[in-house]
Amino acid sequence: MDLFEKYQDVLQNIEFAIVSIYREHLEMTDYAVMRSLEAIINHYSAEKTGKTPRNFSLDKPEKEIFRQVQSVCEWRMGRPSSFGMPENKPISLDEIIQCLKRILKSVEKWNKHEGIQGYLRFVSQYVR
Repeated sequence: MDLFEKYQDVLQNIEFAIVSIYREHLEMTDYAVMRSLEAIINHYSAEKTGKTPRNFSLDKPEKEIFRQVQSVCEWRMGRPSSFGMPENKPISLDEIIQCLKRILKSVEKWNKHEGIQGYLRFVSQYVR
């Protein structure tokens, strides 16, 4: 079973968070999503290694994406978040990092092939 099949529900939760911010900021580009995902991957990677995360200067929509995605990730790892406790078995920090990297790879791919909002336009078709 590949990453997508194993964590499809987690990936969908994260993408829902991203699309919800996009719908509030329709001018947002894939670049904002990439920067936010890079920042949160850095945050969780630093947590894993016990290091201080790098300081990313995120703009308002990027900060909103970061906070919303982080809340989803915390919830999926079984940590306190605005979503309460997950209904499913919590996943590990390593698994969350893998999921975030998978989404970042998708953003990069759609952006490269479909333009500055390629990923956002694509994914928003499937997120209600």
